[in-house]
Formats: sequence, structure tokens, C-alpha cells
Amino acid sequence: MTRARQNANISPAVGRNMVINGSMNVAQRGTSLTMAHDGVQSGYLLDRFAFAMGSNQDTFDGAYSQASDGPDGVSANSILWTTGTAEAAIAATEIMYLVQTIEAQNCHRLGLGTSVSQQITLTFYVKSSITGTYGVNVYKPDAAGDLTASIVTGTYTISSANTWERKTITFPSGTAAALGITYDNGVGLHITWHLAAGSNYTATDGTSWGDYAAGKWAYGHAQNGVVTTASATWGITGVQLEVGKVATPFEHRSYGEELAACQRYFERIEDNKDMICVCTSFTTQAAYGSIDYKVEKRTSPEITFTGGASNYRYRNAGNNTTLVGIGATSINSQNFRIDVDCGAGNITAGQSGWLSENTGATGISIDAEL
Repeated sequence: MTRARQNANISPAVGRNMVINGSMNVAQRGTSLTMAHDGVQSGYLLDRFAFAMGSNQDTFDGAYSQASDGPDGVSANSILWTTGTAEAAIAATEIMYLVQTIEAQNCHRLGLGTSVSQQITLTFYVKSSITGTYGVNVYKPDAAGDLTASIVTGTYTISSANTWERKTITFPSGTAAALGITYDNGVGLHITWHLAAGSNYTATDGTSWGDYAAGKWAYGHAQNGVVTTASATWGITGVQLEVGKVATPFEHRSYGEELAACQRYFERIEDNKDMICVCTSFTTQAAYGSIDYKVEKRTSPEITFTGGASNYRYRNAGNNTTLVGIGATSINSQNFRIDVDCGAGNITAGQSGWLSENTGATGISIDAEL
């Protein structure tokens, strides 16, 4: 067997894809989110990917969802944006985009801001009802010390409506010291796909790394039709960002691997669990428990309970007690204490019990997103 034939049979290195959940398989928050100019204007649905729109749209609304129509051999799932009420026209200050944020300490391999800075290649599969030229940027917000907020832009063209197309964009290296990224658990890079961009965001050439300016944000973006057309659709999957100028095949990771990577930033303790956690009754009113995360979080997260206290109950000494209060304290990157208030005299001190659903929607969101 020749060396060329041998090399053809070698799979590209594991771990080359810097994007988390590029297959769009993990959706801990659910599978549909309605957004509008006068309602929800930004947010995550599928893990690690957030849509955002400017606050000055006049009529625009639509839905962000997980679709099950991914391209064969890549992924069964995709992100789908569907426009409801269209924006009549895109004003100079209006924007709409999808973004994934990469943690700073995961960007070290790029060498950005050093003499060994590498080119980086972004690949993805996209399908839209609106053909034309769309913009993408890689944005580095870090401006600590001698560093500056920096940006580089690129474009891709959708040629055939409602057809999955693979796109490749290679961004140049950047060796200027000001382009460096602080090695920590903060924001490293944003990857942003534009669906609409007013003229304030397209006026300045950003095709080489340089200081951020608003006019560079979506340089080259020309097609706003997804936002200005009722029922228009735009979808994406198979997203990969890797070092170098060669686009390798999409790196498939198991659902378990992808879920664990997502849970560093967000974890959901599901609704309707018969037992959320074991607690100990310290008094005849108060009980405390501990919840350990499945994955250590990027930082101390924000804890949010679905539903009010009465949606939960505490089972202790053979009795079910509807809560009058529930909260989280002693929050850190590995666990938190859950505080249960059962009302004075309703439980037996010194005994254990468990927290569970009482009625209605329950659950706990653990959010350490960038």
C-alpha cells in the first residue's frame, strides 16, 4: 500500500473542532423559542447557540427551533429560524444574528496575537429560503491591559433555495500583540452569523484582523431577506471551527460527549422529578440539601427555579408538605445548597426527607453561560 493510500485512510485528529454542539443535537432548554421586537429579543435554545436582534425593530418576530432535517451523514438536527411578521426594511441601526461564544482558555491553540498565529477555518451547512450573500465574523472582545477588542469578517453565498449547502470560510492569522486573548474562563471569541445588518454595520472593510469598529461588524453582508420576508427560513448545522486553512470533515462526537461539554455552561434538572434531592430537617420549618452538578461549571452559576414554592413539596416523616419558600445558597462551580421552607411546625427536626414536584411545572436551571 502506498503512503498516499495509507494517509487517505487516517482519520483527522480528534478534538479539532472548537465549536460545542455543532451538530445541534443538545437542546436542554427545549425545542422552540418565540422571539419578537417587543418581547424576547435574545436568548439560547439549542445549547451554546443564541439568537439576538436589535431592540429597535418595528414589527419583526419569529421562532427559533430545533429542526430534524439535517443533511445526510452530518447530523439529524439543525437550528431553524422562521420569520413570522417581517420587518418592512432594515434601518441603518438594525441587526439580527446567531452567535456561539468560545471560552478564552479554549482559544490558546490559535496563537492569536503571537508570532505563531494560525489561520482558522469555519465550515458549516446552511439552508435558507432566501438566496444571496451573508456575512460572518469572528469577534474578540477582550480589551484588558494592552489588548484591544478585535474583529475579522467573511462572507458566504447561498446559491440554491431550501437546499443544504456546505460553506467554508478561512480567516487570516493575526500576529499583532493587541489581538491576544487572556487565558481564563471568560469570553474568548464570538462566531457570528448575520441575518440582517443595517448600513452602520457594513461600511468598513474587516477582512483582516484589526481593532473593532461598528462598521466592520457585518462587512460584506448583503442579504437581509430572511428578516424582511414573512415565513422565510434559515437553518444551520455541522458547524466546525479549526486551526489551519484546510477544511476537514465534520467531527462527529457522541451525544454524551457533547452533552457534557454543554453542561459546563448550562445544566437543567428536569421538570416533574419525583425526587430532586435528599434534604435534612434542621428545624420544624427549615430543611437543607445539596445538589452536585453533573459537570463542574465554568464559574459560579445563576440558579433559577421553575414555578413558585407551592409547586414543590417536601416528604418527611411520612407527610407531604407544600413549600412556602425555596432558594439556593452557597453557590459555587461544583454544587449549591438548596433551602426549603415548609412553614412553621410542619416538619420534624433531625429527620431526613426529599424534595419533589408537588403540582405544575418544576425544575432547576443552572446557568454559567459566557
